[in-house]
Amino acid sequence: MRNDRHGALGLESSRAFASERLTKPLARRRFLIAGAGGIAASMVASSPAFAALGPVINQNGSASITSGLNCTWLTANGKSSTITIVNTSKTNNLVVAVSGAPDSGLSVQVNGQVQPTLNGIFTLPPNLPAYAIVAMGNFGGKTVTITNITNSRADAAASIQSQTS
Repeated sequence: MRNDRHGALGLESSRAFASERLTKPLARRRFLIAGAGGIAASMVASSPAFAALGPVINQNGSASITSGLNCTWLTANGKSSTITIVNTSKTNNLVVAVSGAPDSGLSVQVNGQVQPTLNGIFTLPPNLPAYAIVAMGNFGGKTVTITNITNSRADAAASIQSQTS
């Protein structure tokens, strides 16, 4: 390694520095790669546009999702199914996006009002059990995705229950 009279690194020291960095143990390089991937993953997950994976319900079951998560519901073809989504927060509105449901053949109510389709963005007020998203009918084996797009600074959890008979 060579320094000039002002203490700046010369060409030989730059090469030595680069060589040292490239010959770090493999385990150290794996850690750095994994660490960088974790940072990227957490940046993506914090944005509602790129919701993180969440629970999967296979025909019957329940799940709870907070802001930025989604729930996937695997429905059955030719069966009568019901899905109910409620807000469990006592103070914040819940905003959910629902996609993948059939555009027709379902009976859908949101906050007591009949809706033409389950697909869309819906807001449920806090702590009001009478307000819910309820859909019934034959979902035709479709995969329905419920994404909680509530602002994470005023988070509200969505409680999802589904039944197939």
